[in-house]
Amino acid sequence: MNRVCSFCFNVLMVVVCLFIIAGCDSHCIGGSELCGGEDIKKEISRASVTFVNSTDENVILYHTTSNNKNERYKLNNQLGSVLRFSSHQAKELSWTGDVKHTFSITDANTKTKNTSVKAEVAKNQRYWLVSWVDNGKRKIELILKERLNLLGKYSVRVFSDKDVAVYNGKTLLTNVKKGVLSSYISTENCDDLKFDKHPITLCSKATAGDSYIVFVNSNGTAIIERE
Repeated sequence: MNRVCSFCFNVLMVVVCLFIIAGCDSHCIGGSELCGGEDIKKEISRASVTFVNSTDENVILYHTTSNNKNERYKLNNQLGSVLRFSSHQAKELSWTGDVKHTFSITDANTKTKNTSVKAEVAKNQRYWLVSWVDNGKRKIELILKERLNLLGKYSVRVFSDKDVAVYNGKTLLTNVKKGVLSSYISTENCDDLKFDKHPITLCSKATAGDSYIVFVNSNGTAIIERE
């Protein structure tokens, strides 16, 4: 009887151990607990996006990391509404794993003019997200924020929905292609810059020594934002 009991006890202990191991493995699938001495909790990545609407319509912005197209315009993926020719305060994005980000916009009036773009977003970075119009077609561009702070100078980058010549007074500085962000342009006077000979004053918005991005559209409206 003792041998039988000893054998039964050993079998029982094996079953109990297998149950514990199986339970531990199952619990680790969620990636939120310590199991086997390893922490497999997924790291949360973060980045910030400032949305700029350079179009002449109010729009609603959405963001998702899902590949499901039906998720793009869901209410819970909405980042906010942005008036025409204006910008929205920076929004923080958070995600886990290696994902692609989808940004979508729709017009706030009819909600029928939809545009989406997939983009890679690096963690701990700051971005501009600009909506613009190219020959009547809405587009979205993701731009990494940068700074060039030169003492006593106003430094700007230019993004335009048309080809535009940039002047410093009467001197041609550069030609900016539509949809292509320019390199930094610097001037010592806040009212010297002209786009296609139309003055764009930085005086009311900018501070010497800081850097800015200027979004210009076909009707001459300029949106000036600090980098």
